[in-house]
Amino acid sequence: MIGLRSIRNVRTDSVAKQYERWAYPKPVTDLAAEDQTGIRDAGDPSLMHYAYWPTREYWEGMDILVAGCGTNEAARYAYHNPTARVVGIDVSASSLRHEEFLKERYGLANLSLYHIAIEEVSELKLNFDLVAANGVIHHLADPAAGLTALKQVLRLEGVLQSMLYGTYKRVGVYMLQKLFRLMGLEQTQEDLMIVKATLKELSQHHSANTYLRSAPDLDCDSGLVDTFLHKRDRSFTVMDCFNLLSECGLKFQGWIENGFYYPELQVSLDSPLFTKIDEMSEPEIWCAMELFCGDISKHLFFACREDRPKTSYSINFNSNDFLKFIPAKRVTNVTPSNALLGRPLTIQRDPMPPVALDNIQAAFFENVNGENTVKECIDELGLKKKPVEMENYARNLVRSLWRAGYLFIKLPETTESQVRLSSGSMRS
Repeated sequence: MIGLRSIRNVRTDSVAKQYERWAYPKPVTDLAAEDQTGIRDAGDPSLMHYAYWPTREYWEGMDILVAGCGTNEAARYAYHNPTARVVGIDVSASSLRHEEFLKERYGLANLSLYHIAIEEVSELKLNFDLVAANGVIHHLADPAAGLTALKQVLRLEGVLQSMLYGTYKRVGVYMLQKLFRLMGLEQTQEDLMIVKATLKELSQHHSANTYLRSAPDLDCDSGLVDTFLHKRDRSFTVMDCFNLLSECGLKFQGWIENGFYYPELQVSLDSPLFTKIDEMSEPEIWCAMELFCGDISKHLFFACREDRPKTSYSINFNSNDFLKFIPAKRVTNVTPSNALLGRPLTIQRDPMPPVALDNIQAAFFENVNGENTVKECIDELGLKKKPVEMENYARNLVRSLWRAGYLFIKLPETTESQVRLSSGSMRS
């Protein structure tokens, strides 16, 4: 049963009223069929545990909170993490009823649901290893208050994973939101028809078109309402994300998709732009790539408490322990090389583009199995080069593949750790 609890100001809160009428996102009825299509929550620990906890393996009995779970997310987490205890909370009872439907259909005994606001999460008197808050903090009246409430239920080595709207790709969305407010449109079926008609009439030069071409949830009415008729909606730049985390006493850990925030996949390696960006500090690189790319509609990242030991998560490629690092593949498609066609081996994982590897890079990558250390991957190559040369080669390659989003790094328990990550390229 859904745990029903009083929610302060729920009757007057515009966001709660919206999601009560327009349950969001579009309800999924078949998790098994969805899984076959490859649809997953990007921050799911069954996919991301090495990024969250690089010094330990995935463990049974993990406690997960899905804050603002909507119609499907908590059930998905419970479905894909059957040994975890999953709690879903939301201000929308109608969304929770669909979560309950999925719980019953798939026998998700590991899922508990509560009708409660994020700001009241401490009333559950529970603590969590992972808190997922995707697409919800940017709709709160006070994002910092909501994030702080979530931090207070996070264990010492816990991870808070979040998604916040990005500023630059959504410029056109906010123009249309302002237009619809100027027109006096409300969240009614009649006014929604005007929104649909407006989108059909939109100039091909309008800034919103870039977003409209890639938005995944505009095929249903609740998605249109959420995008264009929302009563409370703000966006964040990279620096806004950092400032919010700092205000809440949280430390930034990393991006779910490194490839969007580093130049490896977006700038030619021999370009002076790459060289200039690569000389910057990590936060400067991320800000620069956000401005250069212009295509980030949402920031997916993870953070931790300020008192979490840095050695449990910080990856420093200049560490003296680099050769003890254990790389793990993060790819879904590998296309073998074909010498007759002059085709190199390529690796790829959606939403990242394919990356071609030369013969030595490909041989190194084939030695990556999630168990071999970097040194063991080097030794397997059998190349007659000086150890220092091979270490520097591997350091640049592993760092670049990690920055491109094609490797996780597992750390030995005694890894030397520093706050600042080093930069590098995929050059040999």
